[in-house]
Amino acid sequence: MVEKQEVLLQPGQFVTGRFALQQDYNAGVAPRKKIKDTTLWSWLKRLESFGNLDIKSYNKYSVVTVVNWSEYQETLTTEPQQDDNKLTTEPQQTDTNKKVKNLKNDKKEKNKEITPKIQFAEFVSMTQAEYDKLIEGHGEQQVKRMIEILDNYKGANKKKYASDYRAILNWVVNRVQEEERKLKVIQGGGQSGRSRINERNFSQDRASQKPTEYSGTPGSKRVIVPDDFEQQLRNFE
Repeated sequence: MVEKQEVLLQPGQFVTGRFALQQDYNAGVAPRKKIKDTTLWSWLKRLESFGNLDIKSYNKYSVVTVVNWSEYQETLTTEPQQDDNKLTTEPQQTDTNKKVKNLKNDKKEKNKEITPKIQFAEFVSMTQAEYDKLIEGHGEQQVKRMIEILDNYKGANKKKYASDYRAILNWVVNRVQEEERKLKVIQGGGQSGRSRINERNFSQDRASQKPTEYSGTPGSKRVIVPDDFEQQLRNFE
């Protein structure tokens, strides 16, 4: 029952949610060691991406299904059992949970073994799939700059990461985007400054072309003008 709503579950399924998961997982744990609900939920989603779980979310709850649950049960039933054959439900469930956890860990290790990392720089490596995701999200030029920044940082500081791909997502992406923002500001300011300088020079040139002195008696219309003044008048005709 979920808030007076009956939920029909099949073998290998259970109902949970972010807050319920946090409460169950952190029961009896010291406050400083408690795990956030968002972190716990991301762990479940990662297991789903590995193909271990199937999660269907509804308005107030989610139904989690352990993939191939029946196969795990068949594996357990073929193992030798105690002579008295009087195992209780609780020990059986504990043993099942351990087997499921071990199978998940084995699958993770196999995935790591069959997915080699490629050296994209002296100190930067990642899988081809991770590199392709970066290219898809940011483009080849930006990704080259990201790899360059991380490579220089690790080489200069002797820093090591469990995953260079995660390091790029965590902080290198923001660094590259900040560089581009600053470059756009500088370029925009440079063009504006050149426009103001050209406008000022043009005004000074125009001001220098006015008549400088009169020749003749007062009231005479004859003046001394710049050499190109007549050409400028013809341009207006």
